[in-house]
Amino acid sequence: MLAYALLGQRRYADADREFRKLLYLSTERESTVQARWGMAQSLEGMGDLQGAIVQYEALRGDAGDPAYAAEKIGRLKARLRKP
Repeated sequence: MLAYALLGQRRYADADREFRKLLYLSTERESTVQARWGMAQSLEGMGDLQGAIVQYEALRGDAGDPAYAAEKIGRLKARLRKP
């Protein structure tokens, strides 16, 4: 999948764009979860921690591992508080 390849290449803005396309086209819960997860990772890579938190929070109830999503949210919020 192109979005994951771009993410792996650290082309975060391009990956985010592709994940957003996937989210828009998504008709199944699992593909929606994967698209949001990829968006969150892309946003985090770009340094948009607030945007990543929004995506992880949207996943909280749908992620395969809600505890991991909650942990990611906590870590990102802690990073935002650092000077």
